Amino acid sequence: MSSINVRFHPNAEGLIKVLGPLETEIMQNLWENSKGTVRSVHRVLSERRSLAYTTVLTCMQRLTKKGLLIQTPSETGPAYIYTPAISMPDFHKLVVQQVLTSLLEDYGELVITYIVEYLGRHDPSGLSRLHELLHQQEEPKYATTQD
Repeated sequence: MSSINVRFHPNAEGLIKVLGPLETEIMQNLWENSKGTVRSVHRVLSERRSLAYTTVLTCMQRLTKKGLLIQTPSETGPAYIYTPAISMPDFHKLVVQQVLTSLLEDYGELVITYIVEYLGRHDPSGLSRLHELLHQQEEPKYATTQD
């Protein structure tokens, strides 16, 4: 999966930056349980707040269209089984890559400068890690030998 269909909301927290609050709860539930039906997800989410079954159904169908869930017919009844199309760590990585790629393509120099300034102020060890990664990129990939 090289692309997902999400929007970025920089002022939100956590996964809500790229998914709505209900989408986030559904994905977290399915990542924890590896699969589920609308009914099983609805049951868990309804313990925390009032939520219509059809709302969960619509949201899970939307997540399927976005490419985040896979819907397969159940062997035991008319329900569908939903499984995450991507693991949570891979989803996080993909989101970071897509957001940064978009920002770098539009505002390259500003993004690079800001990242270095941010790390210098807030995460000096991150700045050291960035420095190490830059040096690794500069090193030759293959050692050459002279005859």
